[in-house]
Amino acid sequence: MFATKRKEPLCSGSQFIYLDQNILDAFLNDKLINLKEVLTRQFQVVYSNETLEEIKRAGEASSKYSDAFLSLLERMNAVHISVVLDSDFHETDCVKVVEGDPREIFLKYCESNPIFNDLAESMRQIGFKVCGGRQGESLEDIAKGSVDAFENLSNYIDELICEIDSSLPEIAQKLRAENVRCFDEYKSLSEKNSRKMAEHIVDEKNWSGIKEFRQHFSLEPYRFNNIKPPNILNKIWDVMISSKKMPKDLDSIDDFFMFNKQELIPGQPFLRHQKVLGAYNILNTIGYYPDKPLHKNRGFKRATSDQMHVSLASFCNCLITADERLYKKAEAIYEYLDVPTKVMYFDKII
Repeated sequence: MFATKRKEPLCSGSQFIYLDQNILDAFLNDKLINLKEVLTRQFQVVYSNETLEEIKRAGEASSKYSDAFLSLLERMNAVHISVVLDSDFHETDCVKVVEGDPREIFLKYCESNPIFNDLAESMRQIGFKVCGGRQGESLEDIAKGSVDAFENLSNYIDELICEIDSSLPEIAQKLRAENVRCFDEYKSLSEKNSRKMAEHIVDEKNWSGIKEFRQHFSLEPYRFNNIKPPNILNKIWDVMISSKKMPKDLDSIDDFFMFNKQELIPGQPFLRHQKVLGAYNILNTIGYYPDKPLHKNRGFKRATSDQMHVSLASFCNCLITADERLYKKAEAIYEYLDVPTKVMYFDKII
């Protein structure tokens, strides 16, 4: 296990290769055999928690599917990567690489406290609503679900604090006060943000942020798909700014693609792999090789997995995919942010 700085080699003498899920599917179905052999022999294949999440979903139908993926990772001697957190649990620009049995790593991932998973899922629901999901529900409804999930986490933390009440009463008191403060702040921010978002929405329960955005800028389907490299993001920005409809607070390409501000944790450094996530969402919003169908739960989950793959692959030497939409967006974002990761696309898996 070790950590490495962003621009340094992850492992001495190794080229790290991140595989999209469709490539793993192809390997399981005895396709791209030559590629599989080359990768196993000459490179270091890596996988992430997002890979494990997709394997977990595959195993919901039958454990034989998840077992097959895990066996494949084992045969390829794949290693697990994750972003290193600092002492305050903020992301850094380092990754941790863990060797070991993928089954054990998968089991640990699945056994992680479901309370944390519930909170993460509830926080994604606003994004789902923006994409046109959760029809018939208000932003206030969705914010309440997120607050309820955070309250469950707060109650769980309080139970842990109770275990040190007798031995460390002063520390327990401080932790309990901080726990209450965090919950109250989260609740206040969630309610405030949902009200602010709803201010300019006419039909909140049937609202689709993506649909409204495209209508405002008169963006017909596939408007940007004929743009060719290089400088994809610059060319898209030229089209957007020429519409004369851009809000005044989005007066630069970096503002538009969310490269300038750390929205989630103000005051923290805005790291390159985090910028990748924001840009991926913007490209989906404007309709540059957009993932589909974003307004349906399965499509939205698939899209959020794809953006996480593209973000985490930015720590690696190469990302390999058979998904043209993912490939096009990753290529455009990496180019603008000067990410050295090479993107390889297999348009025909035979």
